Amino acid sequence: MYSALSISNKIHLPLISSIVVGMVIILASTYLSVRTIEKDVYTKEQSTLRVYVENQLDAKYDVALTNAITVASNYYVIEALLRNDRALALEGLKTLSQTYKEFTDFKNVQIHIHTKDVKSFLRAWMPEKFGDDLASFRHTIKKVKESKQPLYAIEMGVAGMSLRGLAPVLKDKEYLGSVEFIQSFESVVTGAKKDLGASVIFLTDKKQLDLSASAKDALLARDTALSQKKENTDMKLFEEIKNLDLSAQGSLFMTPTYFVVRQELKGFDGNRCGEVLMAVPKSVVDQTVNEAQSGMLRQIVIMALIDILVIVALILVLRKAVSRPLEELKDKAASLASGDGDLTKKIDIKSGDEIGQTSLEFNRFIEKVRQTVAHAKESSVQNASVATQLSSTAIEVGKRVKSTSE
Repeated sequence: MYSALSISNKIHLPLISSIVVGMVIILASTYLSVRTIEKDVYTKEQSTLRVYVENQLDAKYDVALTNAITVASNYYVIEALLRNDRALALEGLKTLSQTYKEFTDFKNVQIHIHTKDVKSFLRAWMPEKFGDDLASFRHTIKKVKESKQPLYAIEMGVAGMSLRGLAPVLKDKEYLGSVEFIQSFESVVTGAKKDLGASVIFLTDKKQLDLSASAKDALLARDTALSQKKENTDMKLFEEIKNLDLSAQGSLFMTPTYFVVRQELKGFDGNRCGEVLMAVPKSVVDQTVNEAQSGMLRQIVIMALIDILVIVALILVLRKAVSRPLEELKDKAASLASGDGDLTKKIDIKSGDEIGQTSLEFNRFIEKVRQTVAHAKESSVQNASVATQLSSTAIEVGKRVKSTSE
C-alpha cells in the first residue's frame, strides 16, 4: 500500500506523523511537569523558609557562645563568685547589658550566673530571684561543670524556652561556676517578617511549662504554648494552628490562610522541647504555582504554533520543489504514451536539482525522438517519390514494348 503512494505523500505522511508524535510526547511530558510544578514550588518554598530559620539560629548560637565566653572572663563576674558578692556582679552586668543595648542588636539578652554547686547566683534581669537549685532540670549547666567547656543549646528554664550559650568561670583553672548568655527568638521572628514576608512562631511543649516562671502568662495551643512576645506574633496564624494536633501535620501543611512549614526543636539532651512554625500567605504560594504553570502552558502553545508553521512551510516547499515538477514530468510522459503526444513541447526547467536535471534529460530524449521521427518522415517521402518514378518508368516501358510488338 505504501509503495502505491505518490512521492509527495511518501514524504508528507512520515514527516507530519513524526511531528505529531513528537508533539504528543511533548504534551504528555508537559502535562506531567505541570502536575509536579505545585510539588516543586512547595518544596522550594519549604526549603527557603527552613534554611533561613536554621541560618538565623546558627548565627544566634555563635553569638550566644562567643558572648558567654566573654562574660565568663569578665572581672566583675569572677570577683563576685570568689567573694560571693552578688552586688558586685550586678554592677558589672548592668554596665555590660547597657552596652549591648546601646551598641549591638541584642536588646533583650539575659545573663545568668550560676554557682559551682549548680545554683542560681544572679539573674541580671531578675536579681531578686536567686539561690534556687538548678541541678534537677538544667542539664547544660551540669555538663559545663563536668567538662569545663563552653556549649550552646536550646533549653527550658525559668526564663522560658531560650537559646543559651554557656561557659565555665575559671580562676587559675579552678571552677568557680558558670555563666549563660540567654537570647530569645524575637530577632528570628522579626527578621523573617522583614526579609521574607514570613511569619515565624516558636512553641514550647506544654509539659515543660512548669519549669518557667512566666508560664502562667503563656498563650496556649493544643499541646504547646507560645514562646515569644505576643506583639511580634502573627496572631491570625496562631489562631489557625492552636487547636491542631501539630505532630500529625507532618513537615508541611496548609491552614485556611497559610502555607506552613513545621520543624521540631531539640534540646540539649536530644529530646524534643518544642517546635518552630514558618509560614507565608497561601495566596502568595498559589500565585507562584499559577505563574509557573502559566509559563509552562505558554511554552507549549508557542511550541505548537512553531510546529504548525514548520509543517505548513515544509508542505509548501515540498509541493513547489517536488510535487509539481514531478506531476509535470508525469503528465508529459503520459502525453507521449497516449500516441498523440506533441514532440515540440518541452518541460519547463525551473531548478538545477535532481528533478530539474531529470527534466533536462527528458527534454533531450524528446528532442532525439522528434529528430528520429522527422528523419523517418523525410525518408518516407523520398521513398514514395522513388516509387512513383519507378511506377511511371514501368508504365512507359510497357507502352513501348506494346508499340514495338505491333
